[in-house]
Amino acid sequence: MLLRGETAVITGAASGLGREIASTFAREGANLVLLDLNAEEVARVAAELAGEASVEATSIGVDISDADAVEAAFATLDASGVTPTILVNSAGIREIAGPLELPAAEWQRVMDVNLSGTFYCAQAAAKRMAPAGRGAIVNLAAVGGFVAFGNRPAYTASKHAVVGITRSLATDLGPSGIRVNAVCPGLMKTPFTTAFFEDEEFVSRLPITIPLGRPGLPPDVAQAALFLASPMASYITGVALPVDGGFLAGGTFEVRSQPTSFNQRMGLAGGDQEEAG
Repeated sequence: MLLRGETAVITGAASGLGREIASTFAREGANLVLLDLNAEEVARVAAELAGEASVEATSIGVDISDADAVEAAFATLDASGVTPTILVNSAGIREIAGPLELPAAEWQRVMDVNLSGTFYCAQAAAKRMAPAGRGAIVNLAAVGGFVAFGNRPAYTASKHAVVGITRSLATDLGPSGIRVNAVCPGLMKTPFTTAFFEDEEFVSRLPITIPLGRPGLPPDVAQAALFLASPMASYITGVALPVDGGFLAGGTFEVRSQPTSFNQRMGLAGGDQEEAG
């Protein structure tokens, strides 16, 4: 098991990607401390995962956008003799509004959760990791941390900032033995995006913008987070890893053909080689 003996604090763990990451880490032997604004639901998830994976799992209801609340949550761990060795910042929200209509309060809430919450949790965890001289922090950014998406100015800005704070923390915390990386999911198929996939035209265009031709699934992100949190990535820090099916690499609206043979994939036809021009 990759994470046997580790204690992973995971935010936003009551649902979605956070819950999937928690489940994956538990199967790899990590004890869990699950944080979420929804205290009741995250407690249910902790109990479920503890039973399934035979690991220790506790939960704390906390608003990560509140610095004092975050510090209090980590102080609770101190009092219990629990020292985190891994932090996954999975909690996040988004808005859908044009820049001329976005209310100031909504802008601030997105930044408070996505950026400030990520920093507050990383700061609190790093304070506990530094004395031991080791630790791993994985932040969930997004491909929106590299490119802009329409009608999401706060989300886009916050995810760009998460990539930036990941690199900054990696630089500052490296001497303390703490690695800091980010996972940047692309289009994900989750309960929150179900409506998109009921649109036949939307689905038909996936191969145009995503070279692998399909949306991502929660396990795709969880496995990337597992890699970055584990000893397999012991010499990796400051990385923002896209998990996007090639979206950022391909970035095109050009219709791709669907190769059916090795020759076609290599640009060959009928067994005859043609010089690329």
